[in-house]
Formats: sequence, C-alpha cells, structure tokens
Amino acid sequence: MTSSTRTLAWRRLVATALIAASALAVAGCTKDDHDLPSLGGTRGAASGSLEDIAKKYYDCMSADGLPVTIVGNSKGEMAVVQLDSQEHTILQRDDTGAGMASFGGREPTEAELKEQEDFFGQVDGGIALRVDGIDHSETYARCLKESGYNDQEAWGPYQADPEHMQRQVTASNQWAACARENGWPDIKDSVMPTKMDGSEWPTVTVPSTITEDQLRQLLAACPNFDPDKQKKLDEWYQNNPTATSVPDEYLPEPSIQIGADNVYEGHGQDWTPGPQEQAELDRIGRLTEILYQAANQYYQSQSAGSMGGAVASEAVAGG
Repeated sequence: MTSSTRTLAWRRLVATALIAASALAVAGCTKDDHDLPSLGGTRGAASGSLEDIAKKYYDCMSADGLPVTIVGNSKGEMAVVQLDSQEHTILQRDDTGAGMASFGGREPTEAELKEQEDFFGQVDGGIALRVDGIDHSETYARCLKESGYNDQEAWGPYQADPEHMQRQVTASNQWAACARENGWPDIKDSVMPTKMDGSEWPTVTVPSTITEDQLRQLLAACPNFDPDKQKKLDEWYQNNPTATSVPDEYLPEPSIQIGADNVYEGHGQDWTPGPQEQAELDRIGRLTEILYQAANQYYQSQSAGSMGGAVASEAVAGG
C-alpha cells in the first residue's frame, strides 16, 4: 500500500473509530484510543534483523503467489511487507480481529461490503487472508509464525513530529477557548505531551455532566469538524500522491472527548458496571456519537460517493 493509500485508509479508520467510541466506553475499555492494534499476529521464535525477518516473510508469502512487496520503514530499513491493495481485493485479519480491507482502488459493491462485514464480524475468526476471493489463510498464518513478522514492529515505534503535535495543541485549545466563551468556563486547555509515541494526546475533555441538547448547542457555536477543510485536504492528497504528511499550513481538527472519570474512578480492569453505571456509560456513548456526528457523516458520504484514489478501510495504522 502506498503512503497516500495508507493515509486515506487511516482517515477512514478515524471515522470508524469514532463510531465505535461509544461501544468502547460501554464495554468499560480504558485502553488509549491512540494505541491501535498491529496487523501481523503474535511473533514466533524469530531471529535476525527486521530486514531479515521481512525477507523471510516475503519469500514465504510470494512462494504461494501472493502479491507482496517490501518497502522501507520510518528508519529507511526495508522491513515492511505489504500486499498490493491497488490492484487486488483484500480481506486481511490478524489474531486480534483487526485487519484491512481493500477493493483495488474502486468502490466496493454491496455484496463486497456484506462480505467485509461478515469477515470482520466473526468473534473467534482468528488469522485470515482472502485475496481476489481466494482464501490464503493457511499460508498467511504459517508465514507469520515461521518468520515472526509483525507489521507494527516492522514499521518501528511511532514518533510524532513535535511541530505537528503543537498544531494539535493549538487546534484543540482554540476550540476549548470557544467553549469557555459559550457557557462552559471550566473546560481546560489541552497540554503538549511529554511523550511523542502516541501514548499521550492533546485532548480537551468535556464534562460528562453536559446534556445531549447542551452538547449540540455547544457544537453549533464551536464546530469541531469542518467538512470543507477536510474536502480540501482530501483533494490535496489526491494531487500529492507521494505525500507522507499534511500540508505545512494545515491545522488539524480539535481532539475532544467526553469525560468518564466519574464512572471509572476506583475501578480496576475487571470491573463490571452496575445498572446505574451502565446507564451513565450509555449516556456518555450517546454524547460521543453527537460529538463526532459531523465527522462521521462526512466520511460516510465520501464512502457512498467517490473519493478518488485507492479505497481502503483499515483497523490499524501501520506506521
């Protein structure tokens, strides 16, 4: 997958992740939303450099006729093995249930969308790979195990650009200032992360005491998504297919979340919410859906139409 395809896929992932945010809350998930699962399964007893591992995985996959290629990671190491999502339809799922779907640079048919839904909807599905309608799951699982290849490790640790992170702080805090001016004086600014590995993010927290109507009113006064700006960014990527980052002048949308500390405080990972706590989590889920409604509507409209370039949806961000 080219860098532009990965970027487009990541933007679609954001829309999917936002839709799922309420489900994560209801499930009592405290995992950092920015710590996304990798595609590649559990590493076996592999040895050697990342490039050696990638070559072994590549040889194993290509021996079965699979359309793979090796590309460089953020350090310039030829350590990343990718399936050709430009020319082939692909359904790929790792042992966590996360994965990637691609339709060869075109819009999927209704039947393909249903197949994708079924493919990722299997609770105990395990590692699976389908290329151009042919099942290659056995090869995929065997090659992962024999080589020890792991996509996230191949890409290397994520390191955010401090300048870009500062832009996120600026965007989030501009929204926070607007919120304070429109009836929510206690909303605090986000802060610049001390770590640049994605484990921290400059996010503004809206108190969970806000009602659904109040949140709608706040977003009307202080929008958190600009479809025109996003459309221009999509067009910029189409005109700059080799780009690996956003334009220099681009200011991202604010990062905002609904606070849930009042529900989670004092509870461990194995906590099961009671009826009242579950009702509050459900309400926070509805608030989250409202928070990202404009963004989701935009991405869904683009999925229904044509964004140009490769169309892919991923549940991972591989570097």
